[in-house]
Amino acid sequence: MHLIRSANECCTRVLLRLHFYVVFSFLLVSLFGQLMEVHPGGQTSLNPLCVNNSTSCSFQQSNASNLPDSACMMIYHSFNDSVCYNSNFQGTPDVYEFFGKMTLHAYLSQKWYTSFNVSFTHIKWTNVHMRFIENRVKDASLCREFQIDPQASGNITNIFFDCLWETNYETKFYHFDYMAIGPSGESFVYKYIFNVPEARRIDLTRVNVTEWETFLVVDVSAAPKTLILRLQVAPPSLNITGYKVHIVYLDPPPLELQSLFGWFDYTWVNLTIVANQKVEILRTLGLEKPWPVLNRTLPANENDTELKFEFATKLKFGKYKFEVIPVHPLCARMLCQKSSTPEILIVEMTEPKLLTGIVVTCLCIPILLLTYFMWKRKCETEKPCPEPPGPPKFLLMYKPASIQHLRKMMELHKYFTKVCGIHSMMDQFMIPQTISRDPISWYTLAFKEADFVGIFASPETSAAEREAVLSYNAYINTEVIAHNHLKTYLCSPGARCKFFSIILPGTQWQTLPPQAQALKRYTLPRDLDPLLVLIGVTPQCDHGEGFNEALQAAMVPESPTVLSMPVPPVRPTTVAVCGMEDLDPREGGSRTRDPQEESQSLCCNTHSGSDMDLVSTQSRPYVSDMSTASSMDHLSLLGHEERP
Repeated sequence: MHLIRSANECCTRVLLRLHFYVVFSFLLVSLFGQLMEVHPGGQTSLNPLCVNNSTSCSFQQSNASNLPDSACMMIYHSFNDSVCYNSNFQGTPDVYEFFGKMTLHAYLSQKWYTSFNVSFTHIKWTNVHMRFIENRVKDASLCREFQIDPQASGNITNIFFDCLWETNYETKFYHFDYMAIGPSGESFVYKYIFNVPEARRIDLTRVNVTEWETFLVVDVSAAPKTLILRLQVAPPSLNITGYKVHIVYLDPPPLELQSLFGWFDYTWVNLTIVANQKVEILRTLGLEKPWPVLNRTLPANENDTELKFEFATKLKFGKYKFEVIPVHPLCARMLCQKSSTPEILIVEMTEPKLLTGIVVTCLCIPILLLTYFMWKRKCETEKPCPEPPGPPKFLLMYKPASIQHLRKMMELHKYFTKVCGIHSMMDQFMIPQTISRDPISWYTLAFKEADFVGIFASPETSAAEREAVLSYNAYINTEVIAHNHLKTYLCSPGARCKFFSIILPGTQWQTLPPQAQALKRYTLPRDLDPLLVLIGVTPQCDHGEGFNEALQAAMVPESPTVLSMPVPPVRPTTVAVCGMEDLDPREGGSRTRDPQEESQSLCCNTHSGSDMDLVSTQSRPYVSDMSTASSMDHLSLLGHEERP
């Protein structure tokens, strides 16, 4: 038991000492890390700004003895201070450094570490926040602020900071950002990325020109429009005359990796590569490997400390980086050290003007299409303005039984045309006016164009009278042609509405064709006004006096002179039905019926004149062309010829 107790106590003492040692070591390391946030830099002297507290920077000015300490102040901020967060580094890019110049150079510190010198010259700002931050790390490695008294701003021309703030960062990817605030409160942001060079490769005592590493910084302040490569010129002792710059394209990463570490907006820089310069494409199709996009040689002069190469951008998705090789005779015989920048992910972005044009186009196309279809629909639905209707067309269908009967039909044709205002159509007058003078063609068109067709009964005549009329009729067998058309049209649906039979004084209804005997009958002059109402013209309301005068005119003896054809009433006509072209009214040209006329039933059973209370109108007297000595014989129009 005594041995067990002794062993237990021994173990307890060892554990307590070990715990105390671990805690003490942790506190010592933490304290040392806070105290060693910056280390003295410089080759031969110490910079008083390399401290972990706020201090004056007025001593760096040439006239420092005349400046108070408050004229230029360096404000210390710890690495986790909110001032150093990304959200506070916001402002307008100043690509050409209008508010002051800045140079970032790498050098070898006294303790053989890579260190950096930040120099601000031509200062026009009053306040600057700067930071060094490792890629994909949220907290800054170093964060400082410089304040300049506005009253002494004219005497503060340059500030430099060359402190060693890290010892284990060689070959790592870092960002250097600073935000400058102008006298009026405007803010400008400057962003740079670089790889930390190895200390041994920037040591002139250890390496020659073939092993020398060129320090490269990429200005991404103007991304995605512009990338600017800033190249630190090597010491003159190396005799480097220039630098070959290659812009290399790498295969783009998977889409799921693009959103990785999205909280850090410097990890993925939105860029679009375009070369306004002449591009040398050296890519081999089908090979999945990096390939150069642009090659350029930058000459280095003796007094140059930094070279710049501006690379304009365009829509080109992928990862890019700059590679630089010194120009030296030894580099031609052997491979010199190739320096490179960090890889920059370029996310394809659309220019604002192009994006605006695309949006406007996408909006305008549907609007224009909608406007077009609405206009087209309106044009299709709008009916053309109806033209004034012409006089109704009335076809006179008859069988010439005697010369006297033919003269009566001619007088009735003139009466309907001149007195009643009807476009009367009669073969004897209208066939000679056609071009073809073909009765078949004229009847075909006349039946199609006629609004109404009146089949007139014939008187009982002797064989001698029927033979005598043939010598005065220019066209024989026209009644056969008309009869054939009548049989055809009466078989069409609804065609019977425009056909009716007419009985004149001295004619018998038995002489009508069999098809016409079943149609509505009108006895003239008794039913003259109902007939005119059916046709669609103004009734005469003269109890048939004008009609009787026309029939009496037909009884006047023949005159040796020739009588001209009556002129139809002058009224506008329209295009032909069924798409036919305009025809001369004398050839049976078409017309368009008024909608009110179409609404009337053409098959209505109109009452006789004795049963209708018609509105009294001024009746026009009928004057026959035969009543004067200068009248011309109707039959002379028929091309009278003696037949054997």
